[in-house]
Amino acid sequence: MTLILGWFLNEASKYLGLRREKRGAIAQAIADLLEIRHQMVSIRMVVEKMTEKFNLPSEAGPAIKEFYKKLFPVPTDLSERYEKAVTLISSSDPILGFNLRCKNLVSEYISKLTLLANRDVETRSIIGDFEGKLEKMIIPQLEDSILELTKKHSLLTWLRVRHLLREKQEMPEQLEKLLQEFQGKIQNQQNEGNRT
Repeated sequence: MTLILGWFLNEASKYLGLRREKRGAIAQAIADLLEIRHQMVSIRMVVEKMTEKFNLPSEAGPAIKEFYKKLFPVPTDLSERYEKAVTLISSSDPILGFNLRCKNLVSEYISKLTLLANRDVETRSIIGDFEGKLEKMIIPQLEDSILELTKKHSLLTWLRVRHLLREKQEMPEQLEKLLQEFQGKIQNQQNEGNRT
């Protein structure tokens, strides 16, 4: 009897340990997907604001994105952390792992499109427009995947993340002031150039 009880407790302990490890991997994947989404949304918002404020053509979008990424780089280990979490999730749910792995590839493809657009002036507007439409299509799908993943973590996580995703994304007040200041300096410089 003691042998059976010992075996049962040992197996239960292993099961709970694996479950805790998988839950940790899901939490890491959620955090990384939220970071990927944040990068995509914030870059798109900055491009829209700058093209509007400075009356820039749509071809300027890829250059603005590249500039933004240099100012606010993505954490270098984000992709590696995400891959580790997805690999652990894949060991128990291969379909979910496959779907999650695809989400990380999308942001890499968009980054490659931005680089391509910045190298070739002739295709810049075409690639810039395509890239913008692709992002608008991908972000809602990414959000759906994040919410689906949060359901596997916990109800509380699902509620908190759903609330976070529903919040309207706004540019930080300090960045807005900085853009206004920059716009004023450009206008002053243009006015001085027109006088001479």
